[in-house]
Parts: sequence; C-alpha cells; structure tokens
Amino acid sequence: MQILTAISSPILTYRVAKELGLDILPAERKKFPDGEIYIRLLEKPDREVVLVQNTYPNEGLVAAIIAMQALKSEGAEDITLVVPYFGYGRQDRKFLDGEPVSAEAIAKVLSKYADHVVLVDPHKDYIADFFDVETKVVHAYDALIEMLYRADVDIVLAPDAGALDRAKAVAKALGVDWDYLEKTRISGEEVEIKPKEIEVEDKNVALVDDIISTGGTLIEASKALKSQGAKSVVAACVHGLFTKFAIHKILESPIDDVGVTDTIEGPLSVASVSSTIARALR
Repeated sequence: MQILTAISSPILTYRVAKELGLDILPAERKKFPDGEIYIRLLEKPDREVVLVQNTYPNEGLVAAIIAMQALKSEGAEDITLVVPYFGYGRQDRKFLDGEPVSAEAIAKVLSKYADHVVLVDPHKDYIADFFDVETKVVHAYDALIEMLYRADVDIVLAPDAGALDRAKAVAKALGVDWDYLEKTRISGEEVEIKPKEIEVEDKNVALVDDIISTGGTLIEASKALKSQGAKSVVAACVHGLFTKFAIHKILESPIDDVGVTDTIEGPLSVASVSSTIARALR
C-alpha cells in the first residue's frame, strides 16, 4: 500500500505515512496559467493506494478527481480517499427551492473513482450516506484535546446546542465542565450571548467548534464571555479556513489563543489528525 496527496495535504500525508509505515507515491504537480491543475504519477502505483486530499477550494476537488483517475488508469485497484476537509459540506440539504444538495453531488462524483472514503469531521455525519461506497466518519477529538491539555481550561463551550457533543467529548477527556452558548434577544437591537447553565466569571474558557471561517462567531463569543468575567478565552477548532483576513481579526480580538488541526494546513495548525486517520486506515 502507498499513500499520496494530490495538492492539499503534504504534511498530513507525511505524518500518516510515518504512522503506518507507508511509502509516499511521488507525483509531479503543476498549475497552468489558466488555473488548471496537472498531476502525473512518477511511479507505478501499488494495487492499494491511499489518497489524502481536501475538496476545498475548488481546485482541491478537481485534484482529487483527476488524481484518482490517474491512479485507476495506472493500475491501482483499491483507492481509499481520505478527505481531511470536505468542501461543500455545509450545503448538505436544500435551504431554498431550486438549490442543489451540493454535498450529495460531490459525494456521488467522488464515488465514481474511490473504493473507500474517510471523512474527518464533516459538517454533518450523515454526509457519509451520500457516498455510494463504504464511508467512515472520524472525529478530531484527540487533536482538540491535545490543543487544550496545556491551557488549564475550566470550562469547554460549544457555540450552539448542535455542537454540544464535540464540546462534551473534549471536556470529559479533560475532566472539566461543558455547556453551550445561547443567544437571547433582549431588544430589537440587543442580543445577549451566554452559556446556557454555567457561569464563566474567573474561569478559563475554551470554545470548541468544527470550522473557523471568518472568525466572527468566535470573536463575538469571546467579547461576550470576557464581559461576563471570564479570566481567559481560547479557541480550538478542527478546520481552519480563515477567510476574509480572519487570522488578523482573531489575533486583534479578546481571544487569548487559537489553534486548529492540520486538516487544512496553515500557520495556526498546532495539532495533527494523523493518528485519527491512521486508526481509520488500519
């Protein structure tokens, strides 16, 4: 068995390869002036190959498709596609008439070439059901726990009730309390944000979520928590998209520290999901 990434995840691929003792299949990669992606395998692939590739941004999706086509055409018979960050996952249902279910459309396309799929913390676990091949969902709890282990956290908070399971799993491993943030409209213009049950005064608080996009949710929450007396507020998230100068905004906000995993490799990727992926591949 060999492993490779098309374009998105060289460091994570290397880490998974080291954990499993796999050889990395070398490839040539280019981007043409018009933006098209080129991938060429430099060796004949083994019968079984693991491809680690995000479907974000759009070129990542294209890279996943053409890399799998190249693998199949060169003799690979069993491809496991590991998607650290599943782009288009937030469009997992129709919100308005006339919209596509983009997550399902992407899953069907990837299923044409992949024989197995591993998704790391997709927006909703049921996205796995959109695929036509065996699909596992794994969660980056270990990486989140690693990030917060050194932070002397008293409370772990989810940004809303829908994300409470993640916060609960991390908090239980750390041996601390957990809760979720609730928004209450005070007036036509004023909204109060505070934990549903727990008081945060003089506490070290961790915000745990799956995605940081613009950072607006975390910044808004950190301001509210600090105004309620929180001693410190740190954030630990799985996927760091950091759009619209989000890193700048976060580092200029009341948030005391922020970290993400290497599902999307970047400057704030301080913990790895490699062990989680390796377990799923064993």
